[in-house]
Amino acid sequence: MRLTPILTLTIVLATMVSGCAVRETTLPDHEIDAPRWWRVRYLMHWPEDSGPLLYRDTLIANEIVAPVLETERDAIVAWRMHRRAHRETGGHAFSFLYYSNAADGPRIARELMESPLLERLLAAGVVERAWSEWGRAIEDSPIEATSDPSWSPAMARHWPWFIMGVSETWLRLIADFAGPRATSADVNLEALDERYLRVSEAVTERWAGEGGHAFLHHLNAVFGYAPVQTGPDEWQRF
Repeated sequence: MRLTPILTLTIVLATMVSGCAVRETTLPDHEIDAPRWWRVRYLMHWPEDSGPLLYRDTLIANEIVAPVLETERDAIVAWRMHRRAHRETGGHAFSFLYYSNAADGPRIARELMESPLLERLLAAGVVERAWSEWGRAIEDSPIEATSDPSWSPAMARHWPWFIMGVSETWLRLIADFAGPRATSADVNLEALDERYLRVSEAVTERWAGEGGHAFLHHLNAVFGYAPVQTGPDEWQRF
């Protein structure tokens, strides 16, 4: 009887505050090549009696995620950014989700979490935790696995391509306003923080002033100017 070759993979499940916790998973070759969703999440510091410091998401996106994305695009089928801030359920978290196979997924997660700048942001308390998750159960990772479960199967399958384009546009706007990235881990964190506050304000201004036409109107045009439901009894064109 011929045995299927087995490859032992290292799946990274780590936080930067407690060191790297490594879990060994054994998968048959045919499962190694199948993509599945991975997520690296950054839990951001949220001061008491203050709103979330959402501008810091742009710092993480451009200084930590973007360089890895640029070098690993061939290993990533689909990807997106996710931003969330709810103090009672998870706090302020910025996530990078990517659809990649079991051989490349852990390496990409490791690159994202081994950034020298991230290490300094953790030490300074700007980021409270960073960790990777998912990527283990192949049956739970079709392309629609992270779409809203309330959507139709067709919408769930094809939405990842839409949100990837949105994320790409957002990331490129950040890069335009930010200019050259920090080239040294010894960069002044206070100055970098202030810089990305201005970057975030500039991106928000573009969204507020031009997003209605550049994004919403042209999206509506692609779908034949058909009205979209925006509330229980509300329909709208853009």
